[in-house]
Amino acid sequence: MEIWVGIDISAKFFDAAWYDEDGKHHLKMDNTPEAFPKLLGVVPAQSSFVMEATGSYYLNLALFLSEEGRYVSVVNPLRIKSHCRADMCRTKSDKSDAYAIARFGVEKRPRQWQPVTKDMAAIQQLRAVADMINMQTTQLSN
Repeated sequence: MEIWVGIDISAKFFDAAWYDEDGKHHLKMDNTPEAFPKLLGVVPAQSSFVMEATGSYYLNLALFLSEEGRYVSVVNPLRIKSHCRADMCRTKSDKSDAYAIARFGVEKRPRQWQPVTKDMAAIQQLRAVADMINMQTTQLSN
């Protein structure tokens, strides 16, 4: 059985959910580099991972999983939202979102994410901060 772990990620936490022959599984962990290896210790060995490209929150976990040789897919949030709407999902929580993302992985088998280098990831994060500062400066001047 192919297992897809759906990850709903935010600045402080991430929820991971998957289905296997034993049923549904869920865990909530801190979004910190110390928690990433613990995730691999809990999920089934040959799992594939799918997550939304949510700001820059996903980047460190996606890079870690990729460096560990795991199949990682990073998907536009609009694709998953549309998929969930088609399934008539009604509840909205981090846990239910993680299950919806896992179902998306099982049904769509999204393509593997090609990671950027660590230097490029740092530049992208700095650029996002610079854009935010520019936006706030404009708001204050208005």
